[in-house]
Amino acid sequence: QIARWLAAPDWALVSIPISGPVALALVYVAMLAAGVLIRAGAHRRRGLAAGRRLVRVALAALALAVVVGLSNPDGDRMRPGPGRLEVTVLDVGQGDAILIDPPRGDAILVDAGPPGSELGDRLHDAGVERLAALVITHDQLDHSGSAADVLDRIEVGNVVHAAPIPSLAGAATASHLRQVGAGETLSSGRLVLDVLWPPRSVVDSVEPLVRGGVAGGGEVAAGSRAGAAAPPSATSDPNRHSLVLLARWRGFSMLLTGDAEAEAATIEPGPVDVLKVAHHGSEDRGLAGLLARSAPRAAIISAGAGNPHGHPTSATLSTLSEAGVRTFRTDRDGDVRIVAGQDRWEIRTESGG
Repeated sequence: QIARWLAAPDWALVSIPISGPVALALVYVAMLAAGVLIRAGAHRRRGLAAGRRLVRVALAALALAVVVGLSNPDGDRMRPGPGRLEVTVLDVGQGDAILIDPPRGDAILVDAGPPGSELGDRLHDAGVERLAALVITHDQLDHSGSAADVLDRIEVGNVVHAAPIPSLAGAATASHLRQVGAGETLSSGRLVLDVLWPPRSVVDSVEPLVRGGVAGGGEVAAGSRAGAAAPPSATSDPNRHSLVLLARWRGFSMLLTGDAEAEAATIEPGPVDVLKVAHHGSEDRGLAGLLARSAPRAAIISAGAGNPHGHPTSATLSTLSEAGVRTFRTDRDGDVRIVAGQDRWEIRTESGG
């Protein structure tokens, strides 16, 4: 932990995002003006001139503050826009829907929330016109309930799944369907999603909804990565063969666990920045081990306010707290958004956290 603190001391860094060459030039002009004023003040006599020097120094500092404020009106908060990855864990009640929007490439939606969440309209209103892929981690209503609505409102390049998704049989065409397992990858621009779970042996044992459903166009590309072990039965609890994805963009990484608790999905993701906690924060005896292996700096739980399942559980919250992982929750924070740049990232919430 000490090594992590000293290797990336965000608490000791101040970043000034500069939106273009004009803003950069203004910063340099302000720095030059400050230097000239301070230099001129140093040559004046002591006494009354000292007061004038202090005024000039104050004016120089004010000029710098104005320029910095204009280039970054929210202080040290990163501004979304070109060159930044945005990941939004949408507040859809008791369910999952995660929009991953890379700067150069179509967005990917992981899960579509429960029925009635009007997700298609929300995406359309937010300016999302096309998805490189709609990933359904597993076919349960809290993850696939609004998938048909998304397909009706948004152009989707691929519908990606592991187990069959009969609920989409009438909504997705054969050319849209792609069945994946551990060892494969999805990509859009520089965004890469590694499939870590379920093992390919489990996927192959399950009859796909439509055979040969691999979309073309190259928008979601195939690749390879080491998979996991200890395959569950294809007929067991669907949560056990929920897709688990590792999202990577430049130096940022996020583990998307769907509903596959760590006690069932034996994966080795390596260190990650953010963990999307499995199954809405249900009790998970394997969570402590996963936290030790992945060392996330933040965790996000997607759960509905006042849900009847008691999610997230006190045991899961305690495990996250004991590991020193700052936790965000859609039931309290609303939409949770991550903005990642080339060398840093931050989390914002509707509640202002």
